This record gives sequence, structure tokens and C-alpha cells, in this order.
Amino acid sequence: MDQGVAMVWAAVIGVGGALIGTVGGAITGAKTGRAGARVQGQVNFHEWLREQQRAAYAGMHAAAMDTIRLGHAFARSGSQRAELDESLYKLVRAGSTVGMVGPQAMEELAGDLAKVAYKLPGSSPQAPNRWEDWTAQVTAVLTVFTEEANKVISAPPALT
Repeated sequence: MDQGVAMVWAAVIGVGGALIGTVGGAITGAKTGRAGARVQGQVNFHEWLREQQRAAYAGMHAAAMDTIRLGHAFARSGSQRAELDESLYKLVRAGSTVGMVGPQAMEELAGDLAKVAYKLPGSSPQAPNRWEDWTAQVTAVLTVFTEEANKVISAPPALT
């Protein structure tokens, strides 16, 4: 009888151990699955944000180039002022889009670019006197904007 009781207890302990192992494995698997899903969600978000940033930065660059082109046309002929004003407005809107996707340093550079572009020759005492100077100033800020944009786009995502 003692051997029979010992076998029953051994079986109970064996089944209990198996149940504990199964439940523990399920809990560990669930935790690992949640962590994996969280990391994958972060990766997907960073990829989406990168695409939004790339589009916003490209839009800002295109708007600045259009403004420079129309500035040159206006300087040569004195016409196309309405188109130049519209391009400046588009530059500001593009800067707002950059502000939405960030980071803050890029938003500030976009604002700087718009401010410099709006200082058309003869528009204020702080504005350059010649269109060549205006072009050089806008191009200099655009170059910094483009360099920083490339750094943001190429930086690895910061996963937490």
C-alpha cells in the first residue's frame, strides 16, 4: 500500500509540475509576444514617420527652389510678382508641414528659410539690396535645411 500511495503522489506531483510548466510557458510566451508586437509597432511607426518627414522635407525643398526661380524671373523682368508671392505662401505652408512631422530643429530651420525668403530686395531695411544677395542667403539656409534633413532621414530609429 505504501508503494501505491507513493505512486499516486508521484503522479499528482508530475501532473502538477506539467501544469505549472504549461502555464508558466504560456505566460512567458504571451509576454514575449507582446514585447515583439510592441517593438514591431514602433518599427512600423518610425517607418511611417520617416516617409512623412521625407515627403515634407522634399516639399519644402521644392517650394524653396520654386521661390528662387520665380525671384530670378521677377528680378529680370519685373513681372510674375503674383507667382512669386504665391510661391512664398507655398513655402510657408510647406514649413508648416515640416513642423507637423518634426523634429523641432527642422521646424525651426523651415521657419528660418521662410523668413529669409520673405526678405525680398527692397522690401525692408533689413532686406538685401540685390537679388544676387537674396539668392545667396536663401540658398545658404536651404543648404543647411537639406543637410539636416538628410541627417534626420538617415538616422536609425530610436526604439524604446
